Amino acid sequence: MTVTRVPRLFLLILAELYLTAGGTVESIYGLIGKEVQLNPKVTGALSSITWKKEKDKVAEWDRSLGHDYYGRCSTENQCELNHSTGVLVMKGLKREDEGLYSAEINNKGPAKESQLIVLEPVSKPNMTTSCSETQCILTCVGEETKHTKYSWKENGKTTPGNTLTVQKK
Repeated sequence: MTVTRVPRLFLLILAELYLTAGGTVESIYGLIGKEVQLNPKVTGALSSITWKKEKDKVAEWDRSLGHDYYGRCSTENQCELNHSTGVLVMKGLKREDEGLYSAEINNKGPAKESQLIVLEPVSKPNMTTSCSETQCILTCVGEETKHTKYSWKENGKTTPGNTLTVQKK
């Protein structure tokens, strides 16, 4: 059995190439029922644009062929693809729109990857207080989702969590 060792420098160069070729994924947040813009952030003239969700085409434009929409974008007025900027506007977001989107510009590999996260509207939180002689505990509770995060801001300082203890003065 032969063991091949890959030099560390070679692995570092591959990692650098991956990162400079757009190897990072940008998180994009959209609200259910609203619209979101997926922007490939490219410069220069565009001759073709293909947006995909995972491996499935969502929208495509080619200078000689025009626009085509697929899947969730094929229904009337659900998506708009700007052939000057490559921006894809998705309207009327649904939970199932969540996923990894990629843009191929001028028939070259993914120029940009975006993880679309679809959020529910924020519920109205319920505030409670519990006080003793020396302090008060403030609690904020709302409808929990996987993206719910609480924090308090007091005198310019942010404290994470849904409770805050303040001293009486």
